[in-house]
Amino acid sequence: VFAEDAAASLAGGVKGAPVYDLGIGTEYNRAPGKLVVLPPNSIDKSPSDDKNYRGLTLPNGLRVLLASDPKADTAAAALNVRVGHFSDPDDIPGLAHFCEHMLFLGTKKFPQEGALENYLTSNAGQSNAFTGDEETCYFFTVNQNALKGALDRYSQFFVEPLFTESGVEREINAVNSENAKNLNTDSWRIGQVYKTRNNQKHPISKFGTGSSVTLAQTPKELGLNLRDELLKFYKQHYSANQMTLAISGREDLDTLQAWVTELFSEVPNTDVPPAEAAYAGKISPIEPGAQDKSLNIVPIEDDRSLLITWQLPFTSKQDRQTRLLGKPQNVLGAVVGYEGKGSLASYLKDAGLVSSIFAGVVGETSDLETFALAVEFTPGGFARKDEVIAACFSYLDLIRREGVPQYALDEVKQMSEVFFNYKEAEDAGKVIKLAGNMHKYDNPKDWVAGPALIHDLKLQTVTELLAKLKPEDAYLSYTSQDFAKVADKSEKWYGTKFAELPIDRAAWTSKKLASLSIPKRNPFIPKDFKLQYARTAPTPGGPAPPTLVMDTDTWRVFIKPDTTYAQPKGYAFFLINQPDDVLGSKTSPRTSALSKLYSYALDEALTE
Repeated sequence: VFAEDAAASLAGGVKGAPVYDLGIGTEYNRAPGKLVVLPPNSIDKSPSDDKNYRGLTLPNGLRVLLASDPKADTAAAALNVRVGHFSDPDDIPGLAHFCEHMLFLGTKKFPQEGALENYLTSNAGQSNAFTGDEETCYFFTVNQNALKGALDRYSQFFVEPLFTESGVEREINAVNSENAKNLNTDSWRIGQVYKTRNNQKHPISKFGTGSSVTLAQTPKELGLNLRDELLKFYKQHYSANQMTLAISGREDLDTLQAWVTELFSEVPNTDVPPAEAAYAGKISPIEPGAQDKSLNIVPIEDDRSLLITWQLPFTSKQDRQTRLLGKPQNVLGAVVGYEGKGSLASYLKDAGLVSSIFAGVVGETSDLETFALAVEFTPGGFARKDEVIAACFSYLDLIRREGVPQYALDEVKQMSEVFFNYKEAEDAGKVIKLAGNMHKYDNPKDWVAGPALIHDLKLQTVTELLAKLKPEDAYLSYTSQDFAKVADKSEKWYGTKFAELPIDRAAWTSKKLASLSIPKRNPFIPKDFKLQYARTAPTPGGPAPPTLVMDTDTWRVFIKPDTTYAQPKGYAFFLINQPDDVLGSKTSPRTSALSKLYSYALDEALTE
């Protein structure tokens, strides 16, 4: 639960406000002590997905999703451990990332460093890994006939890794090089500045990459042995019940299951709760008063942008699952980010203030979502940024007053079903997302379809979420090199210059714009999915060429029926011939620039 004072601040400063029990420390996966195999057809999948799926839990608690694809040329696997840099010890930032690196340096069964990578390379494969906020994922692809050998080497990462002394210094250098590469990348630099306004006791504020300072210098000064700390971290968090494994291969499901049972049942299990149980629902990520100042950040690149964000904590386990399954945030993103006539985007672009706009969720952890409204300013728009903010809140106020129309929910849900039902084949790398899904969704039936489909979406849920997007709870961040002259702060890890300046909400909460309107019904939502051309067997001479169906002084139109994939999709390509002095041998820098401007203008017009 949130501490009382933090909960009170979230509820408007009222003492004794409700606290948030997310159920993370009590309701979590534990080892069943026996093999548990889900019944056939327990996992929802797209009608266009030819793969066969099976879910199971090994006796040690490791959850597994198998995908059998007889036509696959490439096999793949991903194992996701439910711990990331949020769980780094406070005095060793980057330890989770360092652990990820060290796992590749040999195991008791395969002591040679790089044993997995060498095997993959010789079988047209590759491997990689990443450390996130609350997860660490290890994955590989390999030629389909070499899957079991790869799994044998891969499984030992989690059975008995060596963490050799000889590799410690080398991998510290590798992590440091990775961090050095990020020091001049604005996404890393600016993202870390955003963290300065969160509650510094919540791990959302942490620096996660690590460096030679955090992994070598600081531990030495504190009298800590880094390898000893690494072993503690691994033993504490790398438990089978907090791991999920997704595998895709050409073999049948029974064969894949036999391999997994043989190779992964020895992964140690201690039935630990998820790592986030230490903070989620116990420490508020929100720092009271942080919304009263704007962040004014100096980027390396020439960028002028505004980011308005709201941090929306989950108030219960049910609230989190409701947002995951119902996706009310997707509806808000579609309505607020709408770009047609009468929209916020249309108004700001017509006024010459912004070049682009985005609305939607930009971050999610176990205890909160971050919803954002982001704009890219034009040079003139940056000088009138208060007008832009005023327009943003005027539009949000309009939506609140008039209400989100039911058809907006229906359209978002309909399009999610269309894209899911007729999705194109995905490559073997999809296992990375699947392994992550298995931690997020309580019901195994959602492991594949969960991120795509919308379940039990209610207008009331959307309205309640919209009500939280209030001016007084919004965080404002500007990015521009123009702030260099006022930036008086330097972020600790990347050295990014920024300033915290007071904001005047009165300047952008009183304006009402009559020209803005709620999105109208979308007339292009498809309803008829009847195929115009039946699927046919490939012809010996190859596919037939396109057929010319119109030939005039203005147009030559060709059509190529799809008889291979049998999908209700169409594609239109327009080739507009231009005079030779516009696009040809006589073109000039001026005509080339004009052609690009015309292309951009046409794209904007079609978008609206």
